[in-house]
Amino acid sequence: MSLHSLRAGFTIDFTDSNRIWLVRGKRRLALAKRDLTFVPIMMECFDVYFKSIVPVQVNGREELDFSQPAFHTYQRSGMGFFFPPSPKKIRFSRTPTGTRQNQATLFGIRGPTLARPPVFWRPW
Repeated sequence: MSLHSLRAGFTIDFTDSNRIWLVRGKRRLALAKRDLTFVPIMMECFDVYFKSIVPVQVNGREELDFSQPAFHTYQRSGMGFFFPPSPKKIRFSRTPTGTRQNQATLFGIRGPTLARPPVFWRPW
């Protein structure tokens, strides 16, 4: 991987305890240490990320940090998104009738309860 990164003009920095930094010129992209397998893909798409997503300016460098959930903004549309997404909390509870229902909560808001399809429903 280090030879591939040098050929593509990247420096891979593992000195941060929580992140892997891909550095090329004045641009840096961070991944979580657990995402080591994504490094080659991120190098291939490096320029696409910086053209598509508004980077943060830090000490004269442009940075994109994908190592932890954060709010990012698309350059063209100005729309924002969380990436990587926060894991959902899944809770299972018993309803008054005794059936088990899946209740997913995201950002502290209880979502709709998932129900079984009617008996007459057929998949074809």
